Amino acid sequence: MDYKNVLVLTDFSKDSDEAVKAAVDFAKKYNSRLTILNVIRDTHNLTYVLSDSEYHNLERKLEKHAEQQFDNMEAAIPELVQIGYTRKIRKGTPYISCLYEIENGDYALVFAGSHGKSDLKKYCAVLRYRSSLPGDRKGGCQPNLSGRHATLPIKRSLYAPHTDPA
Repeated sequence: MDYKNVLVLTDFSKDSDEAVKAAVDFAKKYNSRLTILNVIRDTHNLTYVLSDSEYHNLERKLEKHAEQQFDNMEAAIPELVQIGYTRKIRKGTPYISCLYEIENGDYALVFAGSHGKSDLKKYCAVLRYRSSLPGDRKGGCQPNLSGRHATLPIKRSLYAPHTDPA
C-alpha cells in the first residue's frame, strides 16, 4: 500500500500533538508526505457585534495565533521539521473543513486528535456515513480510535484507498 500523502488534523491540544507524533513516526516508516491542517472556527457571527476593523483585527489575531501554534509544535516535535510537512490553516466549521480537505486532497490516511471540543466524534461519524453512501462497494471506513486520537483510513471510492497500516 502506498501512503504517499497523509493528512493530520490538529487543534493544537495535547491529544492532537500525540496524533502528530504518531503521524511523524508513520511518515518516516512509509516515506509519506504530511499535511497538517488546523481549522480556525468561523467567527463570522461576530460581525453583528464588532465593527469591521475590530472583526478584521480579530481575524488577523486568530491567524497569527495559529501560526504561532504551528511554530510551537515544530519546537516540541523537531522530527516534524526534519521530515518536512505542509501547514494549512482554514477558517470554518472544523469537521466540515476537514471533510473538504480530504475531498480535495489525495490522502491515503488521516490522523486526528482532539481535546473533545473540535467535533472529532462528529467528524468520524460523518466520514463513516459518507464512505458508506450508495455505490460504495466495501462499506464504511472504520476509524482506529486510540484514546483521543484516531487514525482514519480513507477509501479511494470516497477519497483514497482503504487499508489499515500495519
